Amino acid sequence: MAMAVPTRRIGRLRTFVYVEPGTLTDVERNYVDRYHAREMRAAELAGIAVVAVATAGCVAVQAPGAPGSIACTLQFVYGLSVIVQDAETGVRVCDAQVTAVSGSYRETLMASASSGDCSYAGAGERAGVYDLSASKTGYTSTASNNVRVDADVCHVIPVRVTLLLKR
Repeated sequence: MAMAVPTRRIGRLRTFVYVEPGTLTDVERNYVDRYHAREMRAAELAGIAVVAVATAGCVAVQAPGAPGSIACTLQFVYGLSVIVQDAETGVRVCDAQVTAVSGSYRETLMASASSGDCSYAGAGERAGVYDLSASKTGYTSTASNNVRVDADVCHVIPVRVTLLLKR
């Protein structure tokens, strides 16, 4: 049975994505756990209701009694999309260790499961300024600092970064 995973809050507006149990990464699961604990406390204090609006396969969440307010999609958006390439050949490196750091937040980016894409995703629904690093045995580590991930009203705006590894 699918479970609702929160994505963002804008004022009284909250978006969700529905996923199958066991498909969340540790970072996403931690986010969900923190969200549910925080929302349970808030619901006990405020008793705020949220109305889900479904339209033709697109589900959004909108605050009740807020005509004309923005309804966001349920899509979970990663703020960072990183490609690691061999600096000499330009061939994508699929098994690198890619890390994003923003202040005290640290995340090892997930390798994409899509066919041969060799990209890494992270900073799911998390705006911030990141220092990225990539490493792999046989290569010199590389980094890109001060990569800014911004957000619009509903989601983060994805940033694509290419890191080049030299032998």
